[in-house]
Amino acid sequence: MASAGRLDFPSDGPYTRPMPKDENDPGSASPRAPDRDEFAASAAALLDLVRHLSGPDGCPWDKEQTTRTLSPYVVEEAHEIADAIAADDARSAAEEIGDLLFLVTFLAVRLERERGPSPSSIARGRRP
Repeated sequence: MASAGRLDFPSDGPYTRPMPKDENDPGSASPRAPDRDEFAASAAALLDLVRHLSGPDGCPWDKEQTTRTLSPYVVEEAHEIADAIAADDARSAAEEIGDLLFLVTFLAVRLERERGPSPSSIARGRRP
């Protein structure tokens, strides 16, 4: 449900509960995805790239960014994804989703550097 430009998930929904601590947790509602390891390796490589680009030996532009300077790009990327989907252009949609994944990872790293939670804590649904 949309409200004031954001999604409101039920307070007991899957996006409001921390993920189980291990895959044997009986509270887990989801089976292990068949491509889980491949996705995890890709996400780790993306995190490595973002940390490098925004780190001491990285790109000057990336090093200057903050969560505040990056946040407008979230809306831009979301619109580009919606446009590609509306145009039934799977290739463009995949490219734009990749851009958003990069941006979300970049935001998570910047938030951590601004004294926020770690990217892995964010991914696990842990709140400060």
